Amino acid sequence: MQIAMGFIGRPNSIDEPRDHLCLLSEKKDPGHLIKLNLNTNRYYLHGCNFNVMINSFMKGKDMKSLFCGCLLLTLISSNVYADSCNIEVKVGDNMNFVPTALSVSASACETVTINLTHTGSIPRNAMGHNWVLSATADAQATAQEGWTSGLDNQYLKLADNRVIAHTKIVGGGESDSVSFKLSDLKVGGDYTFFCSFVGHFAMMQGKFTIVE
Repeated sequence: MQIAMGFIGRPNSIDEPRDHLCLLSEKKDPGHLIKLNLNTNRYYLHGCNFNVMINSFMKGKDMKSLFCGCLLLTLISSNVYADSCNIEVKVGDNMNFVPTALSVSASACETVTINLTHTGSIPRNAMGHNWVLSATADAQATAQEGWTSGLDNQYLKLADNRVIAHTKIVGGGESDSVSFKLSDLKVGGDYTFFCSFVGHFAMMQGKFTIVE
């Protein structure tokens, strides 16, 4: 489905020059700018002409554009997620995560993907990092009990059911990703992400929050 938001001139295709405000579509293309969550369905905005939007508001000549523009701004203000289901996390030759805390929306995301990138240069056996998620109450024990498991096992106990999700340990210039379902977790639950590399837990941990 594709909906034109505030047409002034109707294009024959989404690739054709146009002077509408935006297109709202269920299809995700590289040109999409903003993702909306409307009644659990995901839509994507692209081709937004904000000059047209502003001019329509100022001139008040096109009531359809004015109405649709107001609707669009309302949707954006309350339901925009800047690709929040696909999260980039950076680590480096020091012991910190960027960002230091994460928040995701259960209504917007069925599945969350963490893309971990090590921006430093030190190899994984000396300054490796991973991203591990567990309940906060389990986090410290999960990390410390995994130290004897070794680097090849990501410093995690095998088949540890306290681990909700984890990436591999990566070194400088390396990356890894992990995806997991939010349906297995609770909105408002107490979760922590951390690095399980030996000795890193104290400095490399952050809050993982799930909202509606």
